[in-house]
Amino acid sequence: MTRFSALLAVLALLATGCGGDEATGGGDGLALLDTAAQKTGQTESYKQEITMDSDLEGQVITMDAEGVFSADQKTGEMSATMKQGGETLEFDAIMVDGMMYLKGDDFGLPAGKEWLKTPDPPTSTMAPSEFVEFLRDSDGIEEVGKEEIRGKETTHFRGPIDLEKLAEESGPEIVQELRKSPEAKDMKFVADVWVDEEGLPARLNMEISHPDASGSLKMSSELLEYDVPLDVEAPPTEDVADPGELGQGASS
Repeated sequence: MTRFSALLAVLALLATGCGGDEATGGGDGLALLDTAAQKTGQTESYKQEITMDSDLEGQVITMDAEGVFSADQKTGEMSATMKQGGETLEFDAIMVDGMMYLKGDDFGLPAGKEWLKTPDPPTSTMAPSEFVEFLRDSDGIEEVGKEEIRGKETTHFRGPIDLEKLAEESGPEIVQELRKSPEAKDMKFVADVWVDEEGLPARLNMEISHPDASGSLKMSSELLEYDVPLDVEAPPTEDVADPGELGQGASS
């Protein structure tokens, strides 16, 4: 379960945003990023598709997910499929009032339980607006060019992410843990954002690599729609297991 929880934390961080002081891009580009941050901050929810591909140190892991989340990161739901070493894990997740509930056949839940409860503090992730703001303030940001995404013209921006600054300003738990790693200072984080004609992010990407490790970890979030309906409730208490109950008998 620890492995899956960690991957979900990374998923939340990257899918909803990450990102660092002077920009090298042109004034118009920064103005567009300002607009994107403001307009995204005014939305109430968004629908997204998430993909993760990692071949770090030869260990191949992929994940595909789709979900709807509130702009304040307090509520959301998603379905995901993860593959690693020939094994496939399919699960659903919902986030309500600072808790995450997971549902899947491979969590080892006790009989009669359908969901596993695990803490997921709303403040541990960043919203798309924060992703854009952090990238806007990144050293070395550049405007890559114009690209079409789902039939709309977008402006593509790219910049490096300062892990120390990200940890100081956003505080996601996964970032704090990364910063403690001896290898953290040599990790390379590159973020991309594509802003559409309406001034909203259409896609968010991040790539993580290390000079002493083969391969990289890549994540992408396709922001399909904003201000979509979202009605999520916590599952009934009698259907929920706590982490301490795992291994006390398989669910029926």
